[in-house]
Amino acid sequence: KLPWSPTLWGYFDFATGDTPGGAFNRYDSLFNRRHHYLGFIDLAQRRNIEIPSLELTMKPNSRLSLMARYFHITANQETDVIIPLGGGLVPQNTTSKDYGDTMDLAAKYKISSRSDARIGYSKFWRGSKITATDNPSFVYMEWAFWF
Repeated sequence: KLPWSPTLWGYFDFATGDTPGGAFNRYDSLFNRRHHYLGFIDLAQRRNIEIPSLELTMKPNSRLSLMARYFHITANQETDVIIPLGGGLVPQNTTSKDYGDTMDLAAKYKISSRSDARIGYSKFWRGSKITATDNPSFVYMEWAFWF
C-alpha cells in the first residue's frame, strides 16, 4: 500500500561453463527469456554465467509504469568465454571472471486499452574479462497497438 506500489526483486542466474580440458560441457538453454533475466543489451547468453541482479518496478499512476534493472555479470569458469546473444565473440581474456555490469531503465505509458508507448535506455560497463575498450549503450522507443 505504499505510494507508487514499488516492487523489488532479486535474482541469481547461473549456467555452467566449459572446464579446462572439458568435453564442451557448458550449459545451453534452447528457449528462454533472455531480456528479462540477462538484460536488454544482449551481451550474454545463458552459458558460463553467474549473474546476481535487482529489479525495481513502480506505478506512479494507473497509466505509467517504471522499471529499473541492474545485472552484475561474471563467468562461471574464468578460462571459458561468455558468448553474446547474436553469436560471435566479444574479445575476452581467460584470467578474469568479471565480464561487466549492465543497467536497463524503461517507462511504459498506457495510451488506451489497445495501445501503449515505451521508452528505455540500456548501458553496459565492461569488466576486466573484456579486452575491448567500448562500453555500449542505446535508447529505444516503441509504440504498440493491438487489434
